[in-house]
Amino acid sequence: MARALSTAPLTGGALQATILELIATGSSADQVLRQTCTLIEQSRPDTICCALFLDPSSGLLGDAVAPSLSHAARTALEGLPCAPDTGSCGTAAYTDTAVLVSDTRTDRRWQKDFLQSFAVRNDIRSCWSIPFRDVHGTVLGTFAISGTRPGPPDEDDLHVLRTASHLAGIAVQQTRTAAHLQEVKEAALKHGCHRDDMSHIAAAIAHDFNHLLSIIKALTRLALDELPADAPGNPDLQRVLQATDSASDLTQQLRSLAQGEALEREPIELCTVLRETTELIDRTMLENIELSVEIRVPEVWVMASRIALEQLILNLAVNAREAMPTGGRLDFLVDIDEATGTALLKISDTGTGLDADAQDHIFDPYFTTKSEGTGLGLATCTAIATRLRGTLTYDETYELGASFDVRLPTHSRPLREVGPEVPSPSTCAARVGRVLIVDDAPTLRSVASRVLRRAGHTPLEAGSAADALAILESDPGVNVMLTDLQLPARSGLALAMMARNRHPHLQVVFMSGHRHPGIGLDDGQGATTHFLAKPFSPRELIQAVSTAFKAIDEKHRATET
Repeated sequence: MARALSTAPLTGGALQATILELIATGSSADQVLRQTCTLIEQSRPDTICCALFLDPSSGLLGDAVAPSLSHAARTALEGLPCAPDTGSCGTAAYTDTAVLVSDTRTDRRWQKDFLQSFAVRNDIRSCWSIPFRDVHGTVLGTFAISGTRPGPPDEDDLHVLRTASHLAGIAVQQTRTAAHLQEVKEAALKHGCHRDDMSHIAAAIAHDFNHLLSIIKALTRLALDELPADAPGNPDLQRVLQATDSASDLTQQLRSLAQGEALEREPIELCTVLRETTELIDRTMLENIELSVEIRVPEVWVMASRIALEQLILNLAVNAREAMPTGGRLDFLVDIDEATGTALLKISDTGTGLDADAQDHIFDPYFTTKSEGTGLGLATCTAIATRLRGTLTYDETYELGASFDVRLPTHSRPLREVGPEVPSPSTCAARVGRVLIVDDAPTLRSVASRVLRRAGHTPLEAGSAADALAILESDPGVNVMLTDLQLPARSGLALAMMARNRHPHLQVVFMSGHRHPGIGLDDGQGATTHFLAKPFSPRELIQAVSTAFKAIDEKHRATET
C-alpha cells in the first residue's frame, strides 16, 4: 500500500524550533497553528493539515484552522461530534488517543455519509489525528494530517504529528492564560479587589504559567541538543530561552505587585536593555514606522528590575505606535540628565500628540484619548517608574508629537559582571536511579520524564499525592521524589511529610514557581530536601536530581565509615 505522505519530511525538531519561537514571542494560538499547518504542508506534498477546537459544553469540534482548505470545507467541519466512529478527529477527541486511519474509504470510523462525502470532495484518503491538551491533561481539540493517498504514517510522520499536537496545546493554553490574566487585571482594577484576593489570583495564574514555561524551556533545550551546532535555527532557540527567563520574571513581578512587595532590583546596564528590547520592538512595529535609537553615553548603570524596565519601554512603545496609525518615527534616547544626575531614557513619537487638557490627566487611571482604550497603560508605567525610585514625565516642549522622559537613579558599575551560564551539550547525570515525578500536569510530567530518561534515570509518574504514595509502597527502589508544591487535594509538602514517615531516607526535590519558598524537611539523618525553581531547563532538572542522589551517596559513605 502506498504511503499517504512523501518526500523531504519536516523533522519534529525543526518544527519545534520554529514554532517555539512563535510561542515565546507571544503569537496567538491561531497564528501558531496556521504556521504549523503551513510548514508541514510545504514539506509534505499532497497533504492537508487541520486543527479543530473542542467546545466542552456541547461536545462538538469546530473553529477549524486549516489554511489550505476552502471556506466551504472549513464550514463543513463546524459542529463535528466528539463521538466514536466520527472520522479521525471526532474519534480522537472522544477517546483521547491518536487515531491513524490509513484509508478513509474502508475504515469503519469514516463510513458515515457526511464523512464519506467530505473525504471525496476534498480528496482525503488517509487521515491521522491526535488530541492536544492543556497542562492539566484536558482535551482542547485535535490536530490532523490528511493525505491524498492511502497508507499509514512512518516514524518521522508520527514524530511530526505528536510534536504539532504538543505545541498546539502549549499555544492554546498560553493564549487562554494571557487572556484570563488581562481580564483579571482589568476586573481587579475596576472593581477594587482586596489584596488577598489578588494574591490568590496571581498565585494561581503564575502556577499555570510556570507550568507552560517549564515545558517550553525544556523542549527548547532538547531541540538545541538535537540540532547540529551550526543549524540556522539555533540563535532563534537561544532567544526563546531568554524569552522564557523574562516571562518567568514577569510571573514573579505579578506576585510582587499583587502582594505589595518591592520589586527585586539589581544593577542593570540601561543601554544594553534598550538595545535588546528595541530589537524585539523593531520586529513587531508597523512597516510605515521608522525606529531610531540614540545612545549618548558609553554605558549607564541603574538599580532596577530588568523585566520592569522592559515592560516600561514596551508599554510606551505600544502607546506611540497607536498614536501613529498612518506611520511616523519612534525615537529612543539614553543620556545622563546633568541637572539631576539621573539616567534619562526618552521615548518620542511623531504621532497625534496631546492637547493641554489631556496632558493634565494622561497619568490618571482610566483616562484615555482612545475610543477603546482602558486608560491603564500610562498609569501602569508611572507605577513601575515610582517603584524603581524614578519618575515618568511628559515633555511639554516637544512639538512633533508626544515625548516621555523616564529618569532613574544611577548606580556604580558592578565590580564583576557575571555573564549567563553557557550550558554544555551534555545532559548526562553522574549518578542515576529511580525518580518519582509528582505533578498534576501530564505534559510537564512527560517532558520531565523524557529529560530524566535521556540522562539515564528511570522515571515514574504520578498525578496526585495518593498515586505517589501508592507507587512508593509498591516500588521500594525509589530514592528520589520530584514533586510540585501545589497539588490537588493534598500539597506537595504534605505528601513529602507522609512519604518520609514511611520512607525516612527518601530524598525530596520540591518544584515551585516561587523562587524562595522557604520550605525544608531536613531531619539531620541524610534525608534532605532540595528545591527546583519553575521554569527549569533540562540541565537544571538533572542537576537538582543529581544533587539528591549525591546526598544518598554521602549518607552511605558516612555509614560505612
